[in-house]
Order: sequence, then structure tokens, then C-alpha cells
Amino acid sequence: MMRKPALLKTLFTVAAALIVCAAARAQVEPAAFGASAKFDYDLSYTQVESIYTDDQESRQWGTVSGELQYLNGKPYSPMALTYSGGYSFGIRGPIGGSGLFQHLQFAQGYIRRKWSVSVSDNVTFSPETPTTGFSGIPGVGSFPGLPIGTPGPILYSQSVYNTLSGLFIHRLTHNMDFGLNTDYSIIRYPTGAALETNEFGLSPEFNWHLDARTSLSLQYSFAQYTYVGTSADLHSQSLQPGFSRVWNRRLTTYLHAGPQWIHSSFIPPSTGVGATLGGAYVTRAATVSANYYQGVSTGVGLGTEVGIRNYNATAQLSHTFGRDFTLSGSASDVRTQGLVQTGVVNGRYAALSATKRLGEFTTISAGYTVIKQSSSLTLPSSALTGLANVLSFSIAYHPRENHIFRK
Repeated sequence: MMRKPALLKTLFTVAAALIVCAAARAQVEPAAFGASAKFDYDLSYTQVESIYTDDQESRQWGTVSGELQYLNGKPYSPMALTYSGGYSFGIRGPIGGSGLFQHLQFAQGYIRRKWSVSVSDNVTFSPETPTTGFSGIPGVGSFPGLPIGTPGPILYSQSVYNTLSGLFIHRLTHNMDFGLNTDYSIIRYPTGAALETNEFGLSPEFNWHLDARTSLSLQYSFAQYTYVGTSADLHSQSLQPGFSRVWNRRLTTYLHAGPQWIHSSFIPPSTGVGATLGGAYVTRAATVSANYYQGVSTGVGLGTEVGIRNYNATAQLSHTFGRDFTLSGSASDVRTQGLVQTGVVNGRYAALSATKRLGEFTTISAGYTVIKQSSSLTLPSSALTGLANVLSFSIAYHPRENHIFRK
């Protein structure tokens, strides 16, 4: 049994004290580090109608949210601090999912001529919304800094997520780099709705730049998963050669694939294939991207899926018409299979949204999302079953995109 680390409990306490006084929007990704310091904020209101085709009662709720962000603008020691959060309240139907959601992200980097290092920490609290699987607050978006489309069945449960990560890169020669990435993550369910997990990962990697457009890589990855309150553990190792290519100014592709070895205290050793592949096509007005991932992870807390194999395909499209109107869409197909039981959970997701700028400071948007989840296993009541249709409308106020203070 692994106890909750005292350091992370302290981080949660400090983060809660810092962010309870702020209000911020959860759909804006943090901007890249820049050469000038800036402080940004925005506010939004979203109203959502969720319609289910099974026995779950349809519901409607509103969300007031916003975001605060600070970038220090130092090119050799960049720092970013972002808070996103808000409050969701029921309007009609079940009140589940109402409450406060919060996210705090801190990132610090140090850049030198031949090496760079960065550390970041993300702390997130979500109410009883789909915070795993196709994650985020419905109608608002995903928290900045968190992966979109995390593989796993969709659960409706309060959750606390924290991940601490570090990245070191060293230029060995003019065409070779060495990188070392490490992270430690925990997932907690305050209501006890699911099994709580810890994850530690370590990944050294070599990169060879054959020319300005083509790169080869070799990555070794180690991951250890433990489950709070049990003696069970799971280890995975993989060795993945990789290839990436910038074909022209618009098209980029990448491929990483190799064997993955699984060891555990509750299943016999096994070997599979870990892979990540995809690409992006970018024009002046449009962006199209697609990627596929498969591998083993800890799962999302279901007793029937203590350790899972993930198969996840996603695609995204965005097109801007003029300066003021953007149409975007996304789709994902997720399949998870437990390492202990042979049952499979299938999830499909598709979304379409339109955004219109009204003047300099105001933006309105509307979206439609359809989610379908089915399983050959018996899922708990906190899991989504059947088909869900989500309609949303939002209005956002952003005084200016950037408040820049020159150094």
C-alpha cells in the first residue's frame, strides 16, 4: 500500500488557499513563453443542456468561469502561472455535477546555450462531470495543461488530479540531443467512487537530426503504477524508435513504435506494442490533425480495469473565416481492455463548435457534442452508459488578448 505523500498533501493545501480567491476560464490553453511579460484574464458564462437516451434524466446547468495568467517574459528563465476555474450550478434535472472546479498550473524553465531544464506542476479539482475519458467541463473545454482525450471509461465523479513533471534537454553535438523526462501523478476521488492511483514515469531519449526536416529518435520508457489501499502494482517498460518529418511548410508527420513489456503482482508477464503516430496539415486559415495511440496505463479507478490497454484515435479540424468567425470539430474513438478481465469498454466522441467575435472584447460560441459509451463489463453507476447529447452556448469577455509590460 502506498500512502499519500505529505508533500503533495501540502501542495494541495497551498494551491487551494491561493486559488479560492480567483475566478478564471477553463478553456483557454496557456500561451507560449514570450519575450515580454504579460498578465491576461477573461471571464465567461456557459449554459449546457445534456440529453441522455438511456435511463439517465436529462439536465441543464450553467457555468461561470474564467482564467488568470501571468508570464514573466524572461527569455532564459521563463515562468508561467495560470489559474482556471469557476462554478457550475444546476438549472433543471439532477443537481449532480454542480459545484466548484479549479485548476492551477505552474511552469518554470531555464535555458542555456547547450542545455535547458523545465519543471511544472498541475493541480486540478473537478466536480461530478466527465473528468476522465473525454475530459473537461462540458461546454467549457479542457483544463489548460492537461491531456485531451485521456484513454479510459467516462466517469461522473469528483476527482483531484496532480502531476509534477520535469524535462532536461542537452545538445550533445550539432545534430544530436539527449532528453530526460520524468513525472509523478496521482488521482484521488474524494467521494470514494473509484480506486485511487499513483504513477511514476521516467523516459530518456536520444534524437538525431538528419537534416533540417528529418529526425530519428530512440526512447526508453519506464512506468510504475500503484493503487491506494491495495498491495497491487504494475510496471511497464518500452523501447520505441521514432521518425518525424516536416514534408513542407504545411505537412508534418511522426511515428514512434516498439515493444512494451508488462510486469505486475496480479497478472503474468506479457509483451505488447506501444505506439504513437500522427500528423498535422496547416494552412493560413485551417488546421487538420490526427493521431493514434496505444499502450498500457493504470486505468481510471474501476475495479474491473486495474491496469488497461488503451487504443485511442483522434482527429481535429479548425477553420477560420475572416478575422471574426471560427468553425472547429473533433472526433475520438477509444477502446480500453482490462489486463485482469477480458471485457472491453468502447467510447466514441464527436464535437462541433462555432465561435464569433463581437467587437474587440466579446466572443460568443455554440457547440454540439455527442458521446456514446458501451461495455461488455458491468460498469458502476458513476460511469456513462448509452448515448449523451450535449448542447452549449457561451459568452466570453476578454478586455484585451494581451496586457504586455515591456522589460
